[in-house]
Amino acid sequence: MNVLVLNMGMKSIRSIIFDENGKKLSNASRTLTSAINETRVEQYLDEWWEKAIEVMKASIQDAKIQKVDYITATTSASCLACVDSDGNPLGNAIMVSDKRAMVEANKIKQSMFYEDIKKDTGLEVSASLMLPKILWVKNHEPEMFEKTRY
Repeated sequence: MNVLVLNMGMKSIRSIIFDENGKKLSNASRTLTSAINETRVEQYLDEWWEKAIEVMKASIQDAKIQKVDYITATTSASCLACVDSDGNPLGNAIMVSDKRAMVEANKIKQSMFYEDIKKDTGLEVSASLMLPKILWVKNHEPEMFEKTRY
């Protein structure tokens, strides 16, 4: 049994293959491009897909195996990728360190439910979380929001 772990990190994408005993058989990685300015940090979904294929092929070839039994994917937290019902990207991925949803995060803090939720969870809301990012897309990219299925 062989397990392939595809890890989508902030700076690179990696593929690591393990055997049934947890021994690492091979790995491959490629650097990812980030578009960064004062408030935005984005990555390109087409590049994610292209480089995922590259690293998986490279690690399979390096491991000299005929098949992979299981594939699992891990990613950075709170990265928003809007795709349509066919799985096509509708824009760039909004990364965890993106700060453009500050207004949306502040509106959530003003909600009458926020203090109770904060008390129950111990979590502060910030622009880096998923809900403010989704609200930002809804408020600033309504056509993308409407087309987003996943």
